[in-house]
Amino acid sequence: MIESVCAFANSRGGTVILGLEEKNGFAPVPGFDAVAIQDAFVSCLNKLTPRPQPELDIVPFENSTILVAEIPVTRANDRPCYITERGMYKGSFIRTADGDRLMTPYEIDRLVEAHRPPRWDAEPVSEATPEDLDTDLLDKFLSRQQILHPRVFLSQNKETILFNLRVLAKDVEGVIRPTVAGLMCLGVYPQKYFPSLVIRASVYPYAADAGRTDIGGCRFTDSAVMVGPIPTMLADAMSFVDKNTRRGSVVEGAFRRDVPDYPTLAVREAIANALQHRDYSPIASHSPIQLRLYTDRLVIENPGPLFGTMTIESLGVPGKTAQRNPFLSTILEATACFDGRYVVENYGTGIPTIEEELAKAQMQPARFVSDSTHFSTTFLLERTLRAHKKTGAAETLMQILSDGTPRSAVELSRITGIGMATVRAALRRLCAQETLRKTEPDKSPRQKYALAQPVDISGAKTGSRA
Repeated sequence: MIESVCAFANSRGGTVILGLEEKNGFAPVPGFDAVAIQDAFVSCLNKLTPRPQPELDIVPFENSTILVAEIPVTRANDRPCYITERGMYKGSFIRTADGDRLMTPYEIDRLVEAHRPPRWDAEPVSEATPEDLDTDLLDKFLSRQQILHPRVFLSQNKETILFNLRVLAKDVEGVIRPTVAGLMCLGVYPQKYFPSLVIRASVYPYAADAGRTDIGGCRFTDSAVMVGPIPTMLADAMSFVDKNTRRGSVVEGAFRRDVPDYPTLAVREAIANALQHRDYSPIASHSPIQLRLYTDRLVIENPGPLFGTMTIESLGVPGKTAQRNPFLSTILEATACFDGRYVVENYGTGIPTIEEELAKAQMQPARFVSDSTHFSTTFLLERTLRAHKKTGAAETLMQILSDGTPRSAVELSRITGIGMATVRAALRRLCAQETLRKTEPDKSPRQKYALAQPVDISGAKTGSRA
């Protein structure tokens, strides 16, 4: 049991039920002593570091009693939870499907990184020299920084600015080197030192869930490897997607508008996010970003899970940010890109932009997945006519909640097809109007919403229930 409790604490939490016999149709175990088992379970918890604090309940069930334990997720700054006597690297478990497995050293290191900001992006690159930096990108970067921060940088020389912004750093021998961030953002050819820090793109002639069927042995119809600094890789990846997707037309009044398979701005933000937030630690530097185009979806996957306290539910929430690569992110703010913009804004607007662009295109919300080693963004090609286009987002949410089942913002977005930014805005407005109520405290990660009182499907309030 101790390995399962540890795995739940390192994953998304979970429920442990003791006193039922699975092989006998989940019938109560004859003679089960719930009180004694509760004491034994508490002893089990004392063998873990940090000790989980579950809710334990002895529950009546079919003329017997069972023990139910709700295992919470260990706080990000305290993970991993591990079996004390085995040590962190031999006693940390994680939940995978319906089983528990020992965490890899890489997974453990990524969790430990959340205790303090990592600095892999500020590490000097051995053997690299300032001559490895692109002079054109560098001049535009320096000019932009002096425009943005004249009181700080106008009085400083070029080298001082580059040191202050961690584009350059001295190695242990005092030699000036470009940092990982400086080389990846402003380098001529970073792959000279990091051959795997690239984007590998492939086009598959089948749906993602269908597998290779009736394709005559064809593994993919197009592929490419994007190299160079981050702005170049972003430009090449955008061109690859544009080349391998279609454009339809929508007639609006007297005008015709071209509509790509996937909204261009949403794709740009997803690729830029992958380049900005991927794991640049030495172990992960051997893994590329993957861009996969199927007949039914686009998948962009980068090494490294969500960082720090970030969760799938908190993506796009104002004020919820945690950066794995703070120096690289700051450099990218002022790094010129192919489209006349800068690579990123660095204000947490990427996910809301993706949601808004998909909503405009009447497409399903993006699917975000973060496991212990990777993060992925998936755009589904299917377009759906959204109910809220006719009735409004707030009315649509109330119709869904009218069945009396509390639901989270993520569930409501998935059910209705409305982007998370729109859902959250509507939920805040409905809660302020006391039309909806929250089922948990304000900052709870398990937050769900329910109607303050029953409504009919038109949204009119009815009397309260007895």
